[in-house]
Amino acid sequence: MAVDPQDFRTETGRYPSPRLTSLMQDCACPACGHQVAVRLFDTRNQPLTTVCLPDSAAEAEQLPRLPLAFVRCVDCGHIYNSLFDYSQVPYARQPWLMFNNGATWARHLEQVRDVLLQAITPGCTVVEIGCAEGQLLRLLAAARPEARYVGFDPGSPSPGIHGSVELRRSLFDPARDLGDLRPTVMICRHVLEHLQSPAGFLQQLAFAVSWEDLDTR
Repeated sequence: MAVDPQDFRTETGRYPSPRLTSLMQDCACPACGHQVAVRLFDTRNQPLTTVCLPDSAAEAEQLPRLPLAFVRCVDCGHIYNSLFDYSQVPYARQPWLMFNNGATWARHLEQVRDVLLQAITPGCTVVEIGCAEGQLLRLLAAARPEARYVGFDPGSPSPGIHGSVELRRSLFDPARDLGDLRPTVMICRHVLEHLQSPAGFLQQLAFAVSWEDLDTR
């Protein structure tokens, strides 16, 4: 049966709005930092759907269930889980799997490689934040071995030095690592959506680049 929108209007002709006390939330947007959001969708606690990889059905059934309370920033429109807890995601214990062997994804990586090679010169340093197993860095190194490539990922499955590629099983720290490595090119793919404060991280990155007087792209 079709529903007539007129049925939802009040005697004043206006649609009823939810009470502001139940709608407005005081929480900082991780994308822009704005402090006001509105409730969008609450659901029952749910287990993690990524990164956490159980080895059996029994283990999957015993996974902890975490709260989901989605809100929308009234300034930039970003939607996020206001109850997200970064410490509950086992990035360091289980690697973040990428489907690099798929034909379509492999072609995408080759296209990304070709774009980046335009900025990579012999002797320069390339840093990738969130490098996973280092597939993109290896592609770059194969095409331009005269450069140095350093990848950071807390879940890197094979840390160490592999030719001109160095993989570090750690988080990237702008204050520590930018001055040490002085990269010409920095890569950050599929990372910001995993950060609790992506805007803060980018601001730290920009400040550290300025402080170290780097010409980083």
